[in-house]
Amino acid sequence: MMMKIVRIILILSVIGLLTVGGTYFIMGARQETATLDEQVLRQAPGKFISLKYGPVHYRLEGPDTGKLVLLIPGGGISGCEVFDKITPEFHSNGYRTLTYDLYGRGYSPRLNVDHSPELFQEQLNQLLDTLNVNDTIHIVAMSMGALIGIDFTVQHPHRVDKFILLDPSLAGQFTPNLALRTPVVSDFLMTVYWYPRVLENQRKEFVSMEVFEEYKIRAEYFMNFEGYKHTNYSTWFHMLNQNKLGLLNQMHADKILLLYGEQDPYFPKDMVNLFQSHYPSLKSESIPLAGHLPHYEKPEAVLNSILEFFH
Repeated sequence: MMMKIVRIILILSVIGLLTVGGTYFIMGARQETATLDEQVLRQAPGKFISLKYGPVHYRLEGPDTGKLVLLIPGGGISGCEVFDKITPEFHSNGYRTLTYDLYGRGYSPRLNVDHSPELFQEQLNQLLDTLNVNDTIHIVAMSMGALIGIDFTVQHPHRVDKFILLDPSLAGQFTPNLALRTPVVSDFLMTVYWYPRVLENQRKEFVSMEVFEEYKIRAEYFMNFEGYKHTNYSTWFHMLNQNKLGLLNQMHADKILLLYGEQDPYFPKDMVNLFQSHYPSLKSESIPLAGHLPHYEKPEAVLNSILEFFH
């Protein structure tokens, strides 16, 4: 009797393992099925510049004589497209804009390396140097992009005039759980659990579901390119766990404006006090009826606040 029970348990275990393994391979085969080949890159709206890890997609637009506004996107897969609703208005107000796709996002290369502050700082420095950007600039940095922007500003204070933080991720709030830190298990979870739900999980970042559906179309397009899961996984472990708030102490007074969506689940209102404890001259504004991407949901309100601060 005992041997029969053992056999049944073994059979069920084998069936369970085969089911789990089959699910993993079938779902994995349906994910990241596209590659960033030449045909895809030809569809990009901007230009490409050859940097250390390959051709980086960027857009340098607006009047040639205008003061340059550098817009640094966050960790979203659609890259610099998240600024499309505000860049034209910068141009009509006399500003020139430069934005680009971070490594692993938009039309820039997917890299099998650590997505660390050093990687993104190197990318930004190479981009500006190669484009011969030498004059002082304004910076608008959103979410994870604030990590990149603050590193650059502290290292090159003479090159930055005003610095706009859009729902910044500077406090290192993300702590990967044990399962994500476990090899094999993490890969399984990323494929079977995280990837199928990632877009719907982003719904909470928006107040307007109509705007979310608009955003979702492009995010869905870019997440199908090979390397998406690695990009996000590596970002969690090397970027979103970084606490850079202490660097605010090193910045000149009256340089920073903080804008945040009133209903951003990642930036509760009491975070403002934490930022002000490191940067007493901080100016801040909440954007009503907006979530984690206020410039995408309420572009006019965000733009008006930025232009007023620039003046």
